Amino acid sequence: MVTDKLKHAIERTEKGILWVLAFMLLIAVAFGMIHLVVDLIIALKTPPVMMIKSDTLFSMFGEFLIILMGLKLIKLVMLSMPGESSPITAVIEVALIGVGQKIVTMDIHTQSPMSMLGAASLVLALSVAYVCCQRVESKILKEEREEDLPKPADAIAEATDR
Repeated sequence: MVTDKLKHAIERTEKGILWVLAFMLLIAVAFGMIHLVVDLIIALKTPPVMMIKSDTLFSMFGEFLIILMGLKLIKLVMLSMPGESSPITAVIEVALIGVGQKIVTMDIHTQSPMSMLGAASLVLALSVAYVCCQRVESKILKEEREEDLPKPADAIAEATDR
């Protein structure tokens, strides 16, 4: 009885902390989005008008991917709530976005070939893991749908019983 109360208190505390984290992430993403919009407006207004320099655009792509990663992290935090199942595909998506952001903002002139090869192999490994998880999840969903459908023999038996 005491352990049930303690377990319930721990779950409530964990849920409260996760809600606070999700809210803080949401605020950070919102301010990041505002910052990105302001940077875009400033870049479009500076001469030459309506032209964005490549280094500014490069920086904006990095900010965009960070915002996207923040949104995926919010989703991941919400899936981590007690009683929720945390699909591994959501974790892999966040990892892929993070590695993608690193690759997009990577300066290929200063990086060693080994670090670029490592990033490429990491993307490949995460992509293979994502595809495998998607296949497993779709197979599980297909099996669950098949279990819900009535068997043809059962449908015939029910029709003849009437």
